Amino acid sequence: MELQEFIAAISGFTHVPPSEADVVAFEQTLGHRLPADYRAFVLACGGGYMASQPSFRWSTGEWAGRVHTVGGLREDLKDYSLPSQWHEPHWKRPHDFLWILRDHGGNPIGLALSGKDAGQVFFLDHEMEPDEEDWDGSLAGAVEAEYLLPLAPSFADFVASVYED
Repeated sequence: MELQEFIAAISGFTHVPPSEADVVAFEQTLGHRLPADYRAFVLACGGGYMASQPSFRWSTGEWAGRVHTVGGLREDLKDYSLPSQWHEPHWKRPHDFLWILRDHGGNPIGLALSGKDAGQVFFLDHEMEPDEEDWDGSLAGAVEAEYLLPLAPSFADFVASVYED
């Protein structure tokens, strides 16, 4: 799917896109600059939900799920709010992992913000949540525990893999 097609498929609680100053303030909160492709998306889209719930694939090309919720820089609806999900995540998350989407089953999809995996898109399998003593809070530890599963090397690649059935 092309980025503009992805944005056009977002419906329901769509919201006005943020300003550059809003994005800079959010990046300061994160302590990381957003990857360029995702940053461009955030500036173009205020989030919402995908009424048609298009499918997405694992990095192997196999069907993985359906996109439901799309985060944005908004405070009106916490389930659609990047800042709210950053401060009060529904699930344990690595300290450098940003929730950006949710699938049809409530599983977060997000971006690695730092390290060798920066910009990569991951699926957080909430049914595989590690015990506190088994996980150090790192992205690498979450991947090793199969709590985070790779989806795409970038947000642009993820969007390109999304398709309508």
